Amino acid sequence: MFDQLNLEQIGKRLRQVDQELVALMGQRMRLSLQVEEYKRTRNEAIFRPDVEKRRLDEVCELARHHGMNPEFARSGRYPINWNKGRNKFMLGSYEENTPHRS
Repeated sequence: MFDQLNLEQIGKRLRQVDQELVALMGQRMRLSLQVEEYKRTRNEAIFRPDVEKRRLDEVCELARHHGMNPEFARSGRYPINWNKGRNKFMLGSYEENTPHRS
């Protein structure tokens, strides 16, 4: 019985972490949209490879510090930054962005 309770507690904590991760990803996407809008109004380059590389290197270093595979952390960051259309899709509701089934 102890193992079952422990497993339930772990499952509850995993769901809580999932909720926090989704909230943080949404927050990051909203911030990236703000950066994009700022750059567009000033006619600045949206994508700057040097800045992106530096940020990805930072993410990889953070991953190493926390005992994670840096490539896993790197791959998780790309979908968040691709482009405004993708960000809007990811921020929109699932229902709005999927074909309706009959």
